[in-house]
Amino acid sequence: MRWILLHHANDPSSFLLQHLHDDRLVRAPEISSQQAAVGGVLISWGIAFFEYCLMVPANRLGYVTFTGFQLKVIQEVITLIVFTVFAILVLKEKLAWNYVASFAFIMLAVVFAFGFKTTPASP
Repeated sequence: MRWILLHHANDPSSFLLQHLHDDRLVRAPEISSQQAAVGGVLISWGIAFFEYCLMVPANRLGYVTFTGFQLKVIQEVITLIVFTVFAILVLKEKLAWNYVASFAFIMLAVVFAFGFKTTPASP
């Protein structure tokens, strides 16, 4: 069983998905660019919703130990690390010196967020 992705000759934004099975060619319905965009939006919203469902309990648990500002700094550092790995491995981008310098400043933010004792605000 094989799947083959073909571009439609008249509309480069649409494509056909062909499924080969037992010497027969079965065509999947044509997907328009609007349908692909709606599908992409729904998938990304689904991922964001799943992430949000995990983030809220994590923030409630983390707020016992860390302040809200510290949790935000942790979130940004994790996002930056994950995206950096993604950009290098998947997008095949080079890590330039100016990106390394900007990452160093973000790590300096971690030092300021966690390195000094903060006094809690009075209610």
